Amino acid sequence: MSKESRRSLLIVPESKSIEETLKSELQPEYDIIFTHKGNDAIKIIEQRKDAKLGSNDYIDLTILSSEFENHLNWIDVNKKIKSIDNRMPVIVYTESEKYGNYPEVFNIKAYILHPDPQELKIKIKEALEVKNNS
Repeated sequence: MSKESRRSLLIVPESKSIEETLKSELQPEYDIIFTHKGNDAIKIIEQRKDAKLGSNDYIDLTILSSEFENHLNWIDVNKKIKSIDNRMPVIVYTESEKYGNYPEVFNIKAYILHPDPQELKIKIKEALEVKNNS
């Protein structure tokens, strides 16, 4: 895949080990921005929301962990992301099964238990295809 056509992912992992796993699995195919704070993820999306689709300044998909900040959880971050860009696909990648049965309630594309980077790759491709066709 050429550098010009690479898609950008914003990832908010719950730990450095998850970050390293996702980096090794996804970086060959995607440009990745990591942050460990939900507020920072929101700021990044706000700053880049007006960039052209396909440029490296545009975030194509966000991956959130369910446990990353005590005062701002993934549900709040997801709501704010959707208020900025309601077409932004969001995938939750976590160890917690707490909300896994209801992804549509939270307006997310998938709720994936890690460590399963192969399932995550499939869900990323599906979400990006849906976004491209909407």
